[in-house]
Amino acid sequence: MSIIQRYLLTMVLAMLFIPGLTALLLGHLEKKRMEQEIDHRIELVARFAGATREYVAKNLRPALDQVAREFILEGKSSSYVTNGIFGYFNRHFPDYRYRQPALAPLNPTHLASPFERDLIKRFQENSALTVIKGYQKVDGRIYYYSAFPVVMEQKCLPCHGNPVDAPAALLNSYGTDSGFHWPVGKVISATVIQVPIDDEIAAMHARYYVLGGCALLLLSFFLGLHQFLFHRSFIRRLSLMTAIMDRQGGEGSVVERLPDEGADELGLLARSCNRTIQQLREANLELERKARRVAASEGSDVEFS
Repeated sequence: MSIIQRYLLTMVLAMLFIPGLTALLLGHLEKKRMEQEIDHRIELVARFAGATREYVAKNLRPALDQVAREFILEGKSSSYVTNGIFGYFNRHFPDYRYRQPALAPLNPTHLASPFERDLIKRFQENSALTVIKGYQKVDGRIYYYSAFPVVMEQKCLPCHGNPVDAPAALLNSYGTDSGFHWPVGKVISATVIQVPIDDEIAAMHARYYVLGGCALLLLSFFLGLHQFLFHRSFIRRLSLMTAIMDRQGGEGSVVERLPDEGADELGLLARSCNRTIQQLREANLELERKARRVAASEGSDVEFS
């Protein structure tokens, strides 16, 4: 492989490597940007759920206590109210998922799935873990999820402590088989929020295709431009210099000079070669003169003899 071929191959590989590395970096940044956007949406959902629970605890439940001593599930249970509000929310945004599953829930519809059970156990095994994020494929769709631990608090004992002390409305609705004797200070549940990201992934891939197409066009343009300029300023001149040098001394005459235009390296090389050619010309002429003198001297000696 010639030097020119090795150089062109190196340039092609470099021009392919740089866009490839750039694509990987842009892909990483694009994924981080998407995750940050989804995290913000999940945070809004979590904040809304937290605000709902706080409103039930600080406003709605005290107000109902003044007019009704019995436990009204639809107004005094923060979990019931929050899930009920999200039921209406899902009418407009059916793809958003909000759940607070437990290993032993009061309401059987809140029983943790195998996936959710694994999240809860991870929180139980690592008390320093405050959030778990990741991707999950459900029914052919890709979801980005965030899970947060739910720790049993003292204020929750009236409903989730000893079933003897629980409101009759809860016992009538759910019985006494599950949802009680939760230890205070322990992780007993998790808030899991899932947001579909199929559209975001499709949009990200579309941006990849557009950027990839533009990068391919630019790469082709620069490769073509580089090849044109490289051939014009280097290969053509070098080929001409090589051809002229090959003809030097073909018939014992040195008559051609290299074009030495330009102040670049090839111009300097051409001038150096021209000096060598000139020195060869002068050396040849000197040899011819010496040969003639020798021939003349030998002729004179023969004639003298």
